[in-house]
Amino acid sequence: MLMQQAREHLHTLRLTGLLQALEEQLEQPAASELGFEERLAMLVDREVLYRENRRLGRLLRAAKLRVNACVEDIAWHHLRGLDKSRVASLLLLDWIPKSLNLCLTGPTGCGKTCLACAIGNEACRRGYSVRYLRLPRLFEMLRIAHGVIVKSGVSTPDLGGDLVNCFHLDSISEFHPGNHLRQMIEAAQASPVFLCAHPQLEHHVQHSVTRQATL
Repeated sequence: MLMQQAREHLHTLRLTGLLQALEEQLEQPAASELGFEERLAMLVDREVLYRENRRLGRLLRAAKLRVNACVEDIAWHHLRGLDKSRVASLLLLDWIPKSLNLCLTGPTGCGKTCLACAIGNEACRRGYSVRYLRLPRLFEMLRIAHGVIVKSGVSTPDLGGDLVNCFHLDSISEFHPGNHLRQMIEAAQASPVFLCAHPQLEHHVQHSVTRQATL
């Protein structure tokens, strides 16, 4: 009876990870040989891990990264010309709290999007919120929001900059950059912008992104 009440209380408190670990301990005879403090520590660790995994899952779903890539999957073969030390410095993610913008440039098919999604995945693992947007889709959003902008008098639409730590923008080669890109960056407010662009567009990107690190 007491154990059933404990289960109900854990469920009410939404301690799902702890409850699952407790059920597993009750089913494993070897767990009874452990001391109280050891078993309690295992239960708490399980709850922490459960919450961290749920948070990571929410961040990845919200990010909507185009490619399911992580830093462990990065291909370092010489044809890609990646500088391991430079990529490692980017993976520290210290440019995000500093609100620095990042631009990846390279020819079509070299793996810019895959690398960018791997960095975005790492950012989610570190607890940052990320949004992946293709530029044509974003500009369509800006166009739709134009009527709201005119009516409200707001200069740029709100893209959730107060909640999103980093915006990842792709498919820059599909449009002619210029004032539209600057408008998008202003819409992102204080959040850093992560761009993927063809080398031929690097000049336009540099004029639109004032604070950046280029790879």
